[in-house]
Amino acid sequence: MIGISGRAFASTALVYTALLYFQQVRHLTPLQAGAAFLPLSGAAVLAAPLAGRLLTICPWRAVAAGAQIVCTAGLCLLALGATHSHGYTFFFLPGLLLLGIGIASAAVSLNLAAGLEATTDDQGAAYGAFETVRNTAGALAVATLAAITTSLAPVGLPTPGSYQAAFAAAAATTAVAATAAVMSRCHQLRKSPDSKSSGSFR
Repeated sequence: MIGISGRAFASTALVYTALLYFQQVRHLTPLQAGAAFLPLSGAAVLAAPLAGRLLTICPWRAVAAGAQIVCTAGLCLLALGATHSHGYTFFFLPGLLLLGIGIASAAVSLNLAAGLEATTDDQGAAYGAFETVRNTAGALAVATLAAITTSLAPVGLPTPGSYQAAFAAAAATTAVAATAAVMSRCHQLRKSPDSKSSGSFR
């Protein structure tokens, strides 16, 4: 649940917050703002199949934890670049690359985990619950980040500082998700040392 929330905040921070930031603060056109996300798309396309291969030799908890850590690093770069005059080149570009890797890897590992414990008859219900939680987390992420952005803006007009706070809040959420994933993996290792063996999805 926490992992899904972390991924929702990471992806929503991009789709919602960063697109508005590029247009309202950097004064890019919608087309230019969309083009600014091309590095993320390329990174995600490359990372998804690699994450799938990684899951054949590593437990999903380890992959999910790593993905959340990468997302946190990417969001921190976005927060740092929000108030920088050359923010895209030095902060947003590497941040988007990291987020593309992290979001794609988190999606692959969490989708695997959604049905891992379910029986064949319960697979549909398990994935239905997963999608419900994912969409609910996304809606909450939009509401939270929008509230942060507007509440810190004078006369309702978002500023670089208000967007920086929104990116920082998203980074904090993914950091909590990463911590939870690491703790879950450590607990599993203490409980079942045999799970260290390669090829274990769990």
